[in-house]
Amino acid sequence: MSSVGLRCLLFVSVSLWYWVPAGCYANGKVTKACGNMEPRHGFPGQTTLSPYHLATNTTTFSPGDHIQVILSGTSYFEGFLLQARDTHIQNISASTVGTFTLTDPSRTQLLICNEQQGSAVSHTSRARQTEVVVIWNAPHDPPTEVQFLVTVVTHYDVFWERVPGPIIYQHGVTPNPPQSTTKLPPVQTTTPSSLPGPFSSDGCGQSKSCLLEPPGCDPKEDPHCFFLSMTTEGPDAMSVMFELSGPAEGYVAFALSYDTWMGNDDVYMCIKSGDKVSVSAAFVSGRTNPEDQSQVKHEQPIQNTYKQAFSEKIQCNVNRTCMSRDH
Repeated sequence: MSSVGLRCLLFVSVSLWYWVPAGCYANGKVTKACGNMEPRHGFPGQTTLSPYHLATNTTTFSPGDHIQVILSGTSYFEGFLLQARDTHIQNISASTVGTFTLTDPSRTQLLICNEQQGSAVSHTSRARQTEVVVIWNAPHDPPTEVQFLVTVVTHYDVFWERVPGPIIYQHGVTPNPPQSTTKLPPVQTTTPSSLPGPFSSDGCGQSKSCLLEPPGCDPKEDPHCFFLSMTTEGPDAMSVMFELSGPAEGYVAFALSYDTWMGNDDVYMCIKSGDKVSVSAAFVSGRTNPEDQSQVKHEQPIQNTYKQAFSEKIQCNVNRTCMSRDH
């Protein structure tokens, strides 16, 4: 860890981290994801067609009915989060509807979402599964239309979020015309573009401050070189340009902190998913995996991001506008 004095950040501690995918919420206690159903793994969800699907044993129901719900797919999965929701509420964090009953308590468990015991189901371990069968219990005052949604994790960095399942209707309700369930790619919060070329350690200690691991390595030549550089830019040095480079496996990140301890820090991640590289902001509280961008507490504006995937390494460039700590 090293400290760099920046006019706007007042001796902010800068850390360069590299995470290799590891178990996260392997015990299925994923109540933090009840709202948006998004795993907090630091990777973007898949945008291709999901290999998993949900099915029910009926298309209609009455208050108090018990409906069988089956999650299956063409390949195994290590984790999942299953809910039922009111189709008339389009909010991504809409409340769950009804409760579930387990058929295999050794591999599945009930969760408390929206302060309702048993309103969601998840895995109990990372043991691979190919099918899950549960029973959904309709409440006594249900909405007229209920849809089942599931997030499925094939592996730590490969998952599909909010895969839409069947819609079931109360008896006597006319079903709506079917709609496409194809998920659109997530909207970019920044405007990324390709880098002009690979980063280099040229200028370290002169025109820019650098962190290198192992010491003396050059990211231009060594794909296993962990590299972070910082250069002030703009009038009164009110922005900082960061260059970040590391091996393509996993993801590379750096954190900004107001002290020398890890925790309550902003994190900027360079993530490789398939053939694409993305830049995202996150937040860490203590020695934990970074949480998604909505949890960022000290976030300052990111002006531009650039990224590039090479054969054995990934590199990202982030321009962060500086503000005082009180902003």
